[in-house]
Amino acid sequence: MDKGNTIKLSRGFTLVELMTVIIIVGVILALGAPAFQEIIESNRLRTSVNKISTALYLAKSEAITRGDAVYMCPSSDGATCSGNYSAGWIVHIGTAATTPTRTLRAFDGLSSRESVHDKTGALVTDPLSFLPDGSSSAQVFTVCPPDGDTTKAWGVELNVVGRPRVKKGDASWNCTIP
Repeated sequence: MDKGNTIKLSRGFTLVELMTVIIIVGVILALGAPAFQEIIESNRLRTSVNKISTALYLAKSEAITRGDAVYMCPSSDGATCSGNYSAGWIVHIGTAATTPTRTLRAFDGLSSRESVHDKTGALVTDPLSFLPDGSSSAQVFTVCPPDGDTTKAWGVELNVVGRPRVKKGDASWNCTIP
């Protein structure tokens, strides 16, 4: 048998090849992690704004269906009107905007890193009422990120006919850190 004609099968990777791949993957992950964090933060803010938008649509549709006023107010305990929208809110029927007699739905608060502001940058604490025709007073709910960067914020603008519109923040918004 001729030793020069034997076929040598190689299997697997050498240690140098494996270490090279690990270094390349590490560099790619190190460069991509901050961008991925921004995507996660943006999605978290968008989810919070969608919760507020859902509550506004619920209150409007219930007011139209019932032919009576329906209210949305901040609520930290899910039963009474108190605090600000960052802690939670309820959609309710009542004798007044701050006097719930029947809670239609309670919404959990936002992440402790987020806050809800109005156009001026103040925390939103005012109740909102929807009339039987679905109209309401104009209001802006801006969900601000922890760093207060308004270009990362998301908001819901409610017009006087009661139509909520979700939109991305811009430099004209105010996200004062409470």
